[in-house]
Amino acid sequence: MSAGAKKYNQKMMFDFKESTVLKDFLKFENISFRNISQQNAMFPIGGITCITGVSGSGKSTLATAVAESFDKNRAKKYGEIYGGESIKRIIKVTQSPIGKTPRSTVASYLEIFDEIRTLFSKISAAKKLKLSPSMFSMNVKGGRCECCQGTGLQKIELNFLPSTYITCPECNGQRYSDEILSVTYQGKTILDVLETPISEIIEIFRDTKKVYSVLNSMIELGLGYLTLGQMSMNLSGGEAQRIKLAKALGVLSGGQSLYILDEPTSGLNEIDIAKFQNVLFSLQKKGETILIIEHNLEFVAKVADYIIDFGVYGGNSGGKIVAQGDPKDVFASKTSSLYKLDK
Repeated sequence: MSAGAKKYNQKMMFDFKESTVLKDFLKFENISFRNISQQNAMFPIGGITCITGVSGSGKSTLATAVAESFDKNRAKKYGEIYGGESIKRIIKVTQSPIGKTPRSTVASYLEIFDEIRTLFSKISAAKKLKLSPSMFSMNVKGGRCECCQGTGLQKIELNFLPSTYITCPECNGQRYSDEILSVTYQGKTILDVLETPISEIIEIFRDTKKVYSVLNSMIELGLGYLTLGQMSMNLSGGEAQRIKLAKALGVLSGGQSLYILDEPTSGLNEIDIAKFQNVLFSLQKKGETILIIEHNLEFVAKVADYIIDFGVYGGNSGGKIVAQGDPKDVFASKTSSLYKLDK
């Protein structure tokens, strides 16, 4: 038995989500991709489906096959899809990095910095100084410190060692010129907005729908402690994944999205897991469809309306859907990787 299978041999007890009547299903038949061959799967539209099984059993492969086969811009399909006509957008959220350089920040990734810069440019003090929105950018010449090019840091190259960063000696980490920092919006400079925790600045953007919506999603996902100016390359995988989800949540779709999440609870404490769970339920109430790859079985029991299980074998021996359906039925299936783990 593999190490992954042994992990699933633990005895545990869970509180299951209250059963939901599932009417509309998306069917994915004759799936053939990587180690999956001629398999059939289905999951409820407007429901939360968890994909379970040991490492290498085919969970991520199935999620990728669904995402790519559902993408109308891709020519390659990995099976036949029936149903799901209401889904117009695929949102795949993984733990891959969202930026690898100091130029990439939380604000730039969330795509709300344009709106924020525009707000500053409309202040009377900015108009008197003829400061356009671009002058408040860290990526173009004008208002930024040219010594560090708006990052507030200088990169130091070291022989035989990783590069390191030091505070810019020219602006002392302030990123902008004094002229730019003389302009305030709701009592905050552009630097304050970048360096103050999101939970402390959200209210100044209450009248700016897109910015407020995205920042509120960040807080709901337990990321209110982050700053908009934080470098993306310093974020953990779990933080990166939740930021991607917050960005997606900032765009209202009215039940026309399929969210595919890869181990979203990885690295989260119980409080943040509870917050994330509430966000999922909020999405479901809006009619969104959610597909989750997950190893946290307690979380699976609490959120899943439906489970697709790949069993206890990985690699060439895996790739077979051994059980799918109501969570309690899958936990009771002898072929399932979840068998009797709820007892």
